[in-house]
Amino acid sequence: MPDTQAIRLIPQKTPSAVLVGVSGGLDSITLLHLLARDPDIRRRGLRALHVHHGLHAEADDWAAHCARVCADLGIAFDVIHVSVDRSTGLGPEASARQAR
Repeated sequence: MPDTQAIRLIPQKTPSAVLVGVSGGLDSITLLHLLARDPDIRRRGLRALHVHHGLHAEADDWAAHCARVCADLGIAFDVIHVSVDRSTGLGPEASARQAR
């Protein structure tokens, strides 16, 4: 396994804050942990955002899970609720992408 300190997820020359989208799944939570370990990214401002589509019965639980993980890591966290138009004929996932 590579040394995570040697991995640069975001170029150091990028001076802006970093906003990471978290769904609560393994990929986004792993990325969040890696970003949180980088002191430069923390110094610039690391924030997390969860888009709540309300498509599943567990949607509130996923948002709460993301909030807990961010609180444990000391990362600012916001939830944005979007309204998904299910009448588009695109299917739930494509409609959710369109709402984001």
